[in-house]
Amino acid sequence: MTADAAAAPGKVAVTARGTQAVSRLASRSAQQADFAALVRVDGRAGALFAARGDAPAVLAFTIDNDEITRIDVIAEPDTLARLTLTVPDFTG
Repeated sequence: MTADAAAAPGKVAVTARGTQAVSRLASRSAQQADFAALVRVDGRAGALFAARGDAPAVLAFTIDNDEITRIDVIAEPDTLARLTLTVPDFTG
């Protein structure tokens, strides 16, 4: 898991490896969210979340062979502006 400086605790970009480190970092982010939605991030599975008073962040998942192999947490405004976010169609 990578988190850019705008998304990471302490506002310093971090990389976490291993299930325990990744789950700690992900759960810290999730606990702070007041809003979350499933989205596609440049065609990849992802989630959009935000806490009151903070800019939104995106989790972009890389999936190989039905397993999540990478999670990128993106909150840098310039990077967010370049992403294409779409809402998945769950009706069909």
